[in-house]
Amino acid sequence: MYSAGRSSSPACRRCGDDETLQHIVCSCPDLATERCALVSTPARRDRYCFIAMAGASVAMPATMLVLLQLRLSWEALHLALMAPTSAMALVYCSVGNESPAWLMRNWNAREAEAVAMHAARINGIPLEECRAWFARESRRRDSEMPLPLFDHSPFAIFAPEVRGSHALISYIWAATSFAFNQVNLNDIVPVQSAFAAVGVACMLPMYGAAYACCLRFGVRRSHVTAGLAFSLLALALAAAYGYQLHDASVALIVALRLLGNLVVVLAFVVTVRQYPVSARCTGLCSSFALGRLTGSLGEVLFRWAPEHRRDIVVYVMAIVMALAAVATEYLPYPGLVSASGPVEFAPSVVVLPSVQLPVYRRHRTMSLDNADYRRRSMQDSLVPLPKGPYKERAARTRRSLSDDRLPEQYSVRVSASRTSLASSASRL
Repeated sequence: MYSAGRSSSPACRRCGDDETLQHIVCSCPDLATERCALVSTPARRDRYCFIAMAGASVAMPATMLVLLQLRLSWEALHLALMAPTSAMALVYCSVGNESPAWLMRNWNAREAEAVAMHAARINGIPLEECRAWFARESRRRDSEMPLPLFDHSPFAIFAPEVRGSHALISYIWAATSFAFNQVNLNDIVPVQSAFAAVGVACMLPMYGAAYACCLRFGVRRSHVTAGLAFSLLALALAAAYGYQLHDASVALIVALRLLGNLVVVLAFVVTVRQYPVSARCTGLCSSFALGRLTGSLGEVLFRWAPEHRRDIVVYVMAIVMALAAVATEYLPYPGLVSASGPVEFAPSVVVLPSVQLPVYRRHRTMSLDNADYRRRSMQDSLVPLPKGPYKERAARTRRSLSDDRLPEQYSVRVSASRTSLASSASRL
């Protein structure tokens, strides 16, 4: 679960630390996006999610093809399918400690400190930095107490800053499950086992190309592109079905199955990245459960459709997948939370650790790692203008550098003070 050394991968744009290092503490002052507060960094977390879902999507049809060739009995088939499910208990026993950020959000500070210290020792992080991170996280948790109203309840997905994302993600999973079940479980066009095996073999190069696109263009943009491509191929399948083009329909079905698996994998990565720590498990489970329910309802809709007009279901599938791509595009970027609401920013924006603001009569430094300044709205951060009439400010002239004389009002005051001193001396 922990890595013992650093690699030559690109460094974090916010803190300069290695993105692929599973560390707890770094010098990054911006912990609002939970980039440096997790046991596994977001870069590795996305990679793990992609590999897990891609491996499952490849193993599932490959296992079914092998079982079809073996022609096992019903009892043996159930045992073969239940063996991986029973092995999940072993995976649960091998899971290590939870994230210190998650433990801190749940007010389990003692265990969070122990886990952070243990991870710091394994990764060679100085304990002073670990204690500094723990102190910053404690201050952040105390300062955010008025905002997260649902942090300690199973209704964290209905918090004001999570509600909109949860609604969009729920629709994305509902549309994706509906389309996935239509092309994989229902026989829109009968597909032979040889063509299905070719589709399974093409999954590995497809996932390799998709991972490269995710690194180059981002996961969300790749998901939007895959969803739109799925919708266009579904429209082509509906047209081919209407003209009774069997060979073209089979090829389109195989391509739609490939894209359907890819959309599911990318939707999983997008979902994990979108939710905060306090609502990630609940949001993912509820969205996936809604998707499974919608997929089952889609199978019922397919059975109700007339046998000679199955293209209606294909048209519905194309529409819902296009809308799912639009919903992915409208997902808010996870960002800072201020007193006036969530402050959204693109992932490419680099937040500087400190900003110098010119203020009249004095100069002060506004640091972004201070939670009080970070939670202020933009209007509170405006520079105050000097007081006085506008004409008086406009009438001022710029003095030359060679003119070292005092202004007139200071000269009058100095002369007056000298006169008063002279008069007092004469009296004495």
